[in-house]
Amino acid sequence: MNVRLINERNEDLMTVNAARVSYNKRKEELDEKDEKLLNYLIKHKHSSPFYHSEVVKALHTSYMTMYRHMRDPWIEAVQPDPKTNDFLVKTSRWGWYTVIKRLEKLNPTPQDLISTIQNEDNNVCIDDGHPHANLLASISLLMEDVPIPIREQLLKHRIGLGAYFYEEYELARNEISRRYTSEGVTFFEPDVWYAGENDNNKQAEAGEHTHPRLMAGLYREAISKGKNKYDVLINAGLTKQQARFVLPQAMNSSWYWTGSPDAFARIVALRLHNTTGKAQNEASQLAQQINDVIEPAYPQTWKQCLEGYGV
Repeated sequence: MNVRLINERNEDLMTVNAARVSYNKRKEELDEKDEKLLNYLIKHKHSSPFYHSEVVKALHTSYMTMYRHMRDPWIEAVQPDPKTNDFLVKTSRWGWYTVIKRLEKLNPTPQDLISTIQNEDNNVCIDDGHPHANLLASISLLMEDVPIPIREQLLKHRIGLGAYFYEEYELARNEISRRYTSEGVTFFEPDVWYAGENDNNKQAEAGEHTHPRLMAGLYREAISKGKNKYDVLINAGLTKQQARFVLPQAMNSSWYWTGSPDAFARIVALRLHNTTGKAQNEASQLAQQINDVIEPAYPQTWKQCLEGYGV
């Protein structure tokens, strides 16, 4: 398991990498193929890769205009001074595309979207310690080689992680897809083997298992059988989207994940500092890595967020 802080200066590169993670691909520089990919994503309304590139704009307008045209739950707005009609408004690049269409400021084309909102002066940045930083800032992480059950635990955390649509939080998340690629299948192996749950907590372990070698052997045998059957099905010509059903839950996954500092702080508070009860060891390890990559980058903001959850 590994966590990387993504700080792409080129928002187009962030978008195409978020799109290509489905195929377990990542690029360091843009080329002509990437421009075609961006145009394709926009033309066919594949909007999720754009959620990782968020933009803050300063608007001077009336409160009524803000209420009528910017009230969507996927738009976050702050009025720093209630005495003025100045607002700071944040949404994703795709969100701004939607706003521009609604206000009929232009007739958007794929190139219009790219050129209109890629101005680096408008990109989201964390003003460490600013009173509104927790609301307007965003952090993007690349979660690498996380086993499926631990991924599912973390994806229960939804609030503040991405855009908000139709009364339901949508994660700003793009993940490797075994529908599209059969390459690079790997599996997680625990570093400690635990005995079954105890009487007081059905979710927790009851100390280390007395036969760790036996447990490791049985575990590896099960994974090997599943992977071998998967390879047989793929080689026999079965579609990847059906062959993947035989892969064990121990299979690793990777995804881009974007959310507010406050949202990630909540994950760390619950899974690392155990503010509501003991977390699974592997989930705690991953939460520790999230903490370790964010804390040095935004120390004051991170401290404030954790304090808000009693850490």
